[in-house]
Amino acid sequence: MKTLQTLNFVLVALLGLTAGIPKLMRTPQEVGFFADLGLGEKAVVVFGFAQLLGGILLLVRRTRIVGAGVVATLFLGSAMMLVASGQLAFGLISLLPVGMAALAMKSSIAQAQPAR
Repeated sequence: MKTLQTLNFVLVALLGLTAGIPKLMRTPQEVGFFADLGLGEKAVVVFGFAQLLGGILLLVRRTRIVGAGVVATLFLGSAMMLVASGQLAFGLISLLPVGMAALAMKSSIAQAQPAR
């Protein structure tokens, strides 16, 4: 079970990192997607920085809960943005990382609890 939890932490962290980097690089696809929703380039960079930060926080045991919360929140926001842009199927699929991040939060909380 511990191996699956570790794998989940790593996968969610990688998802956060790989989602944030293209936004920080201001790739045309990311900038265009945000622009179509009426959001500027600053929003792209802030969103990307937050995703990158969440991914990094997930890799550190003491900050995993916060990192998972950040990643879950941002992926939920991404899913809502995708649905708002008319990409319903991709938006629904994007809820999978939200669930994975929620599971990472639950695992982190359980690990932080003192043994009884």
